[in-house]
Amino acid sequence: MIRIFLCLALAFSSLLGKERKNLNRAKLVPWCIVPFDASKRNPEDRAKMLVRLGLKRSAYDWRSQHVPEFEEEILQYKKHGIEFFAFWNVHEKAFELFQKHKIHPQIWKTLVSPKSGTQDEKIRSAKEAMIPLAKRTTEIRCKLGLYNHGGWGGEPENLVAVCKALRAEGHDHVGIVYNWHHGHGRIEEWKQDLDLMLPYLHCLNLNGMNTGARPKILELGKGEHEQKMLKVVLESEYNGPVGILDHQNELDAEKSLQANLTGLDSLLKKINPSKPTNGTLPFPHNRLRHFYRTQAQSFIAQDDRNYSRTLKPFPGLDGGGWGHWGQNPESNNTDTRLNEMDFGGILMQATNYSDGWANKGVSIQNGKYAALFDPEKLCFVDAWEGGLPEWGSRRYGITSGVKVKGKKVEGFTAGKWIIPDGTKSTYHGFYRMNDQVVFHYQIGEAKVYDWIDGKDKLTYHRKIHGKLPEGVNFSGNKAFLESSIITKAFAIKPAKAQWQDKKVFTQGKQGEALPGSAYVIDTLTVPYRDLNPYKTPMRIGGVGVLSDGRIAVCTIMGDVWIVSGVDDKLNRLVWKRFAAGLNQPLGLVVKDDYIHVIGRDQLTRLHDMNQDGEADFYECLTNEFPTARGNSFALTLHQDDKDRFYWFTRSSQFGMTRFTPGSKPEAIATGLRGCNGTGVSPDGSIVFAMPQEGSWQPASGIFEVGNGSYHGFFGPKPEFGKHGYQMPLCFLPRGIDNSSGDIIFVPDDKRFGPLAGRMIGTSFGYCEHYLVLREIIDGQKVQGGIVPLPGDFVSGAHRGAFSKTDGHLYVVGTDGWQSYASENGSLERIRWTGGDMVLPDSVETRKNGLIIRFDEFIDSKSLDINKAFAEQWNYLYSGAYGSPEYSVRNPGITGHDPVEINSLHLLEDGKTIFVEIPQLHPVMQFHLYLELKTGDGRPFKPDIYYSIFHQGEEFTDFPGYRATAKKKWNDFPHPDESPVDPRLLAQEAQAKIVGDEKVLAAIERIELDAIAGLQYAQKELRVKGGTKVALTFRNLDPSMPHNVAIVEPDRLTAIMDASMKLAASPDGLAKHYVPEDKGVIALSPVLQSGNSYVIYFRSPRKPGIYPYLCTYPGHWQVMQGKLIVE
Repeated sequence: MIRIFLCLALAFSSLLGKERKNLNRAKLVPWCIVPFDASKRNPEDRAKMLVRLGLKRSAYDWRSQHVPEFEEEILQYKKHGIEFFAFWNVHEKAFELFQKHKIHPQIWKTLVSPKSGTQDEKIRSAKEAMIPLAKRTTEIRCKLGLYNHGGWGGEPENLVAVCKALRAEGHDHVGIVYNWHHGHGRIEEWKQDLDLMLPYLHCLNLNGMNTGARPKILELGKGEHEQKMLKVVLESEYNGPVGILDHQNELDAEKSLQANLTGLDSLLKKINPSKPTNGTLPFPHNRLRHFYRTQAQSFIAQDDRNYSRTLKPFPGLDGGGWGHWGQNPESNNTDTRLNEMDFGGILMQATNYSDGWANKGVSIQNGKYAALFDPEKLCFVDAWEGGLPEWGSRRYGITSGVKVKGKKVEGFTAGKWIIPDGTKSTYHGFYRMNDQVVFHYQIGEAKVYDWIDGKDKLTYHRKIHGKLPEGVNFSGNKAFLESSIITKAFAIKPAKAQWQDKKVFTQGKQGEALPGSAYVIDTLTVPYRDLNPYKTPMRIGGVGVLSDGRIAVCTIMGDVWIVSGVDDKLNRLVWKRFAAGLNQPLGLVVKDDYIHVIGRDQLTRLHDMNQDGEADFYECLTNEFPTARGNSFALTLHQDDKDRFYWFTRSSQFGMTRFTPGSKPEAIATGLRGCNGTGVSPDGSIVFAMPQEGSWQPASGIFEVGNGSYHGFFGPKPEFGKHGYQMPLCFLPRGIDNSSGDIIFVPDDKRFGPLAGRMIGTSFGYCEHYLVLREIIDGQKVQGGIVPLPGDFVSGAHRGAFSKTDGHLYVVGTDGWQSYASENGSLERIRWTGGDMVLPDSVETRKNGLIIRFDEFIDSKSLDINKAFAEQWNYLYSGAYGSPEYSVRNPGITGHDPVEINSLHLLEDGKTIFVEIPQLHPVMQFHLYLELKTGDGRPFKPDIYYSIFHQGEEFTDFPGYRATAKKKWNDFPHPDESPVDPRLLAQEAQAKIVGDEKVLAAIERIELDAIAGLQYAQKELRVKGGTKVALTFRNLDPSMPHNVAIVEPDRLTAIMDASMKLAASPDGLAKHYVPEDKGVIALSPVLQSGNSYVIYFRSPRKPGIYPYLCTYPGHWQVMQGKLIVE
């Protein structure tokens, strides 16, 4: 099992040196998080919140309105790996559910406080009151915790006395749950109280503690007494469960719990500073921030500057030690509630139906019937009784398509158009009319309209305006009641608005000042799933701005929303649905107030024909590009001032796509791994694509593409120069951006301040943004770099649009694979506050240094080489998944080379400095950090990450110039010849059985197919024990490489963990990401799409279930099956 979370606090050693695991984050018990949560989360969202915080337990408090959710709470905790640790009070329905689901939480019940009698009588009375519950908890095998809640029953000596009395009668499962927030009157007696209760404590719940309970509920670390009280606990023998509180109606529970976790961490450090807590937080709060910048500052602070040593490379996401993708758990990328969503009666998705797949399918619902139209076949291909097709849950449902579920309409057969070669046919889209969805397409000059009617029984209708070309015929389906030639154009009557009364109102939030920035990031609050009437999970895929300042956004689940009320204060935002059912739109452009979206299936223009605020005509501008399932997305959308559209088509490795209306989409660049980020200058002269790190992509990067350029995915090609592919504008260090979003060309609008007219890159992975620098050398060679900008987004930032109405930049984001998003989606605004911000305008690379121009005057006295730092490293371009950071001086050694800066000079304009580096040479990644001051004395610290492929002539116009002979440097590393894995040779040797018919006949022949959606088509395979097996493995996934490894069940976890580490290893590909482990029974090499391989092996003699899995990086979490040996 993959280990998901690091603990916030390392085990704290007491004075006796004992490890205190009960203070590990995964052992803590959050309490009072249900009725007190200001966000009123449902069970699923509460479970996800606990996962985000790294908490693995929960104590459940409730009110009457929560009773219907009891079972769902249990199910969601199970799904997300949360222990249902405790239950407040008594409810028989809950007890029955505990038995049904075989869980045994502690039951916490307030000890009664008898009002009269002697002490012995009160103890006896309180004991008798608890006996029925003690018996019931015995039956359901749950511990019973006597809970202090004030009064007589809340005093430690009375809790202990009643507990003793119950145990004396055989109820040994009874103990005490003690709450600091109900014990303010005994702060001074805490040590003696703990000593008294210690043998009976089931749980201890912490709280910030002030004298007199002022206030009663206080975050840890903010009170007067909790530090010394916690120290008493640490010095005691108590090593049982410890709880932390929300219990604040006015606060979001996640924020309250996070504050208490931070406070606990602070208290532990203060009590024992020699045992620092581990600063790595659980996903998604665990970014290893500012690694390179911190490395620079550390080097500057040292007296001994040893430039011959090798500095540490970036250790990996979340500090390393968790595999290539850090702590991002697969459970964070599932969604079990997609089938709750209201799609408005239309669903455009790759659809699995009775006769196969319609990759560009459109399902519609009419009455009790639904039907599937295939735009590639230009006809209905299936019909059934029931609702729209159903979603799976893995990877948010977006990789596996949808599946028809319902009773097939009897007698329905898919029709087929017979269209002679050379006859043009075009799909135009569909109209939403009041009672029907009408599909429109054209064959020759004839315009055709198809629809269904399902009010009473299912009927099919077709109208043809014009004459069909010679030889065109429709056959196979005789069910059309009307199929007539009409002389007049078909009358389209747009539907009345169906969502007019379902507007959603939210209140935005203005951003706070950011250190070192003249900008703030405002939040336009998104109506997440349970806050909108359609249950849409608001993972936002694109954004545009209408001429009146309203914002248009699309969601990956197919909605388009328009947001109004976007003013300075954002007090009343109005969200209204404009369209629904689109096929995973991941890009949006507004042109002339028409909304365009790119989906996996087509480029769509949305028309509001009757101006009622909802789209009536979903016009297909083009669908003539490949569409497949799995990871074959169509990503990003831009339009230049020549009306050409740009996006990235991943299916069939089509590449960077440009579409000029009236023609077919064309691939202008190939060899690009999946690009969730692109960028296009207004005139279309600059086109960027940002592939993510992976095979043949050593690090994420910004590539300037076009004119048939090739950029290396699937390996070098000799016709593309020395390296076999065209280098990027710049590589992006993994500690800055591991998964890029779009680059936004911001207009030169003075209202946007210093960033006006600049290029801003977005980071989906790190939820951040950066300034992009582009340098031209010799008129045609390009290279560049980035400068990180202050501020975080709440989701994976990947699209942006500038508003000409208010002069702000709007950025949207989503959650997904390996993003540090804290929310499912976001709409945010970068707003200039009017202040100054010192930024580099440009970088000019010379053979002996860098000329850097800033946008403000520089204080010459601040130029100090003791406050300047440079380092460099290379990457290995190969088929391995990504690359470590390699020393340039010592190829093959991971690490950074510090680079000596000889001098700094302020040039005549007062804004430009020359950084003299005599031994500067081409390098894949160069990092420059400076500490400077402006002319008026303001400090600033430029932090530039650059790629150097070309250099201009030496710069000589500065005092003290002296020509320096260049030392020989090492060129960029080349992939080694990968040795054939000897395990594969051994397997292949078993195939050499020529002529032995008996042996050949005895071979068990089985087949296994990898298919789109990170899955095997065959979930189970069966063989007899001890037999020779020939397993034909085929990769039928059109967009992803896969392999298969069959392993011993007791080695599965070890092999999975080791395969993750191989993902970042330079020899990972050579081993096909299969660890050298004794538990590996058989394996295949990594196969690209369309390839196959036969594995020969002998099945285990011992009957049982042997797992098989794809160990290609990132796949094994979901891509597994079972080999059953009989």
